Amino acid sequence: MPAGATALYVAAAIYCILLFVQVRMVASAGSALYQTLLAAVLLAIYARQLLRWRGYPNRVQQTVTALFTAAAAITFLMLAPTYAMAPFFLALANAQSAAELPQPSAVAMLAYIIIGLWGVIVAAHIYRHALQGSFWRGLAAALGYEALLLFVFAILGQL
Repeated sequence: MPAGATALYVAAAIYCILLFVQVRMVASAGSALYQTLLAAVLLAIYARQLLRWRGYPNRVQQTVTALFTAAAAITFLMLAPTYAMAPFFLALANAQSAAELPQPSAVAMLAYIIIGLWGVIVAAHIYRHALQGSFWRGLAAALGYEALLLFVFAILGQL
């Protein structure tokens, strides 16, 4: 993965555009923009701080570029399953009981889960190389970002 600033900016922009399109399928434009920018900033800060903490500050730009590029590819693949599951996600936010929820397509749900897990594995592989560690260390780093994202969005959702 090229380590130049241009590659980083292009990868981040493509990721943000694709993530905005994905989130917009289930949220307002303002909310989609907010969530997109927050996710991108959190990814960059998380990777930077993790690499600095582990003593690899010279790998930040290349690693963040790889993470944005991989995330853009995974997000692109998630567009079709997200579109297929959008009615379910939208109903989930407003349903009073499970009986009110539309049944999502089993194929779309399976694709959503598989692609999501694949994205975590790809990120784990990137972190593994950046941290010069085992796959398990990379997986812990990838899951750490996912946990941070869930935590931040859960807290902000309560405000």
